[in-house]
Amino acid sequence: MKRTFMPVSFLVVVVCISLQVRPARSTEDEHGPALGHRPAHEVLESLDDAQRKNASIDLEVPAGTNRAASLRAEQVATLWNEDRHVDALQALEELEAKGITPAVGIAWKAPVPSQSPKYYPDVAIGGGRTGFEDTALGYDSASGNIFVLIQWADGWSMNISTDMGQSFSETFFWSTHALADMTVVGDHAWVGYAPTGASAGSIRMRRFHVADGAEDETYDWVEIEDIDPDYVADLIVESNAPDTNNRIYVVYTSSWDRKIGILYDDLTGTSFDSIPTGISFAWYGLDFAWNPYPASPTDGTVWLSFIDSTPNVQVYTNMNSVVFVNEATQPFTGSARTTGISAHNGDIYCVFEKDNGSGQDGVGYLNSSDAGAIWRIGDVYVPVSGGASARRPNVTVRSGAVPAVTFATAEAGTDLVFHTQRSAMSTGSWDGPFHFNSHPAAYATPNKIEWLDVPCVRSHGMVYGDDAGVPYFDLMTERCFFSDGFESGNTSGWSTTSW
Repeated sequence: MKRTFMPVSFLVVVVCISLQVRPARSTEDEHGPALGHRPAHEVLESLDDAQRKNASIDLEVPAGTNRAASLRAEQVATLWNEDRHVDALQALEELEAKGITPAVGIAWKAPVPSQSPKYYPDVAIGGGRTGFEDTALGYDSASGNIFVLIQWADGWSMNISTDMGQSFSETFFWSTHALADMTVVGDHAWVGYAPTGASAGSIRMRRFHVADGAEDETYDWVEIEDIDPDYVADLIVESNAPDTNNRIYVVYTSSWDRKIGILYDDLTGTSFDSIPTGISFAWYGLDFAWNPYPASPTDGTVWLSFIDSTPNVQVYTNMNSVVFVNEATQPFTGSARTTGISAHNGDIYCVFEKDNGSGQDGVGYLNSSDAGAIWRIGDVYVPVSGGASARRPNVTVRSGAVPAVTFATAEAGTDLVFHTQRSAMSTGSWDGPFHFNSHPAAYATPNKIEWLDVPCVRSHGMVYGDDAGVPYFDLMTERCFFSDGFESGNTSGWSTTSW
């Protein structure tokens, strides 16, 4: 299909694909970066008596660990879960002294609240944890529960809100640094993660019940791919919810070859197949979107965005072909090499940082309203003279009504996080932008925006990190006044007796 560009302002678009040579790997780089690893016994020793009684654990040993050591790790977990904490810690230290470095997964028997429920803008996530690095946001339309995955400097955690985002509770913590992402589909929130360090080529999956956020202990964890001796550079987990609601996607780039791999499975989540992409020049800023486009094949369409080494922003899809084809290319002129992509029916948006010639970065976009036949190039945000540069934009069009974008700015004082949306899907002006953070933000950390189609919410939810490494959740619009079912027609909790 011929691709025609319609620039909002005059712009020369250059398509450039360069061949990449695999770099030599140092001894220190043999297994990828070993970031944020705390010995498992230190993680467990740091728990007080009440936390120990509330923690059910399992241990994940590094890839290639011998059978005897793996069995010993299982025995350690059994000792702990029988409340024999001292014995478990002693056995764990002995295991670690032999060079085995397991990660510990903590499933909280009673979820740990992050903040008392209140009606106010920003809700802290993670209790007293700091070290926020990245996040994923999702929801379950049946229960109305909202889920936030937090990637920390020393692990990742699963968090659930059962009260429309007024408060969050941590249900699970995994104790070693990893790339992690999440999607909600079917009866579970699915977390894909790629540990750094000795298991950096391994991609693993856990899942959590949407009813209460508890780990599915029967599923436990499943290794769905291992690209050793290479390691995972970027990781995205997505699904086709809430449309078809029956498929999980895991998308990654390999560090050596910069290839994009796509894995998918049904909701059993145990036998992932792969989709070849033919892309081997994805250097930065990988993002992925499912598109419920009526004209696409039965299985739907997926879209990819990333930045190559030129650097150019690249947009690819498999919509009109059995292989992935380039849909749009745009020179990247920003600083933080990230992209964000979202799709709904024929409407596709990709956002990225863009220098408009002033030496300051705004937010640019690529947009198609006809599933890629014609692309428009424009600006979401242009800094005024002397204004602050934008960082790490993110986009969603999943409301089906208008595109919404978040981005941070590096201010002279307190960094800010902004929200803006367009007056119509592919036409009109962008409002604001309006900053929504009530705490000092950290512009260098990612922010996320998602459409939350939850009863009594139906709004854009957003997560950002502050300058102390604490993540916060916010809603673009206020929650309903009622929160006991009345707003959705359930009046059983209300008296009909006249006064």
